[in-house]
Amino acid sequence: MPNIYINEKLTALERKYLKNDKFKEIVWCDIKNDTETLRVGVCYRVPDSTKENDSELRELIRNATKVPCVIMGDFNHHIDWNHREGQKVVDELFLDCIDENFVTQHVMEPTRGENILKLIISTEENIIEEVRVGEEFGTSDHRILRFNIVQHGFMKGRSCLSNLLDFFEDVYANLDQNNSTVDTSSQKKASNAALLRMKKMSCYYYAEMKKEEENKKELVEKYRDRAQERQE
Repeated sequence: MPNIYINEKLTALERKYLKNDKFKEIVWCDIKNDTETLRVGVCYRVPDSTKENDSELRELIRNATKVPCVIMGDFNHHIDWNHREGQKVVDELFLDCIDENFVTQHVMEPTRGENILKLIISTEENIIEEVRVGEEFGTSDHRILRFNIVQHGFMKGRSCLSNLLDFFEDVYANLDQNNSTVDTSSQKKASNAALLRMKKMSCYYYAEMKKEEENKKELVEKYRDRAQERQE
């Protein structure tokens, strides 16, 4: 079972209700400062994880990231994070989970051999700073991850979701003009974590939105409401 060690000067509460019986290798707590609360999770996914376990892990991520959150741990997914491509279907499903929940994955250097197995995931893109992959831990071939969490409030900058909302609205503006491409200057507003996959999906969105124009307003309002909830 993973552990979280917290400085005694911080106020922290374990969140057992986020656990479930199907994926047990995860622990959650809420850490509070003077004005805000940050949810922190530590996870271990075994290399031979079952489909059921993987599905439960993705569901846990969906539930936990409804509030400001940082999740870290050894996920054992084989993903090229620079090109955002997974080796297997289960890796692609995890990438979809990252994008669908508008979270950012911050580790871009190998943590074991040539693979990025340890990850740091956050709901707020700018909350994580100075990610460093260090030396191997003891006799293990896994490398130590070090990083900083912004201390002056947990909501520094705009959230990944807010940036993606701008991106989607730019996409819709282009669709209204019967333009199947999106200007790169507008793409820069989206988070780097989701941008490449948004490019891959642009043709899909164009076709679907032309078929179901009536769904456009409802979809935009949904993303706007979720962005507002994250910022409140």
